[in-house]
Amino acid sequence: MGYFPNMTSWECWAADNCFRCSHWPKDDDGPACPVEMAHNLYSYELCNEDSHPGKVILDMLIPTGKLHNKRCAMFSPRHGVTDKHLKDWTKYKAIMEETASATEARQGGDGLSGSVHDGAVAQPDAKPLSPLPGDPS
Repeated sequence: MGYFPNMTSWECWAADNCFRCSHWPKDDDGPACPVEMAHNLYSYELCNEDSHPGKVILDMLIPTGKLHNKRCAMFSPRHGVTDKHLKDWTKYKAIMEETASATEARQGGDGLSGSVHDGAVAQPDAKPLSPLPGDPS
């Protein structure tokens, strides 16, 4: 079961778990996280039990390591974004920046001359297309 000796300890753990989880309420009126509620309600009375079914369940929900609490077993990234997604996004942005810099260097720095996109050469002096009917611009 998760052990939190004080609120600061819980806040630090929750920053990496609860606050980034889809189960965390989005406002004060939203339903509380069931894992947090189970720990709030039963961890104090079950902390010294060994084989009580409630203690076994709390141990599964927030496992403890040697020095700290591990990730909540019910953790579900909010909006489906995981740490791996964020790392991949950072890599993607770096690759795109590098590619854009290399392309610009090859083209002489203006970023337009000779650039090809979908088989068409960019035309900086071309007339803009007329707006579509009903287009607010």
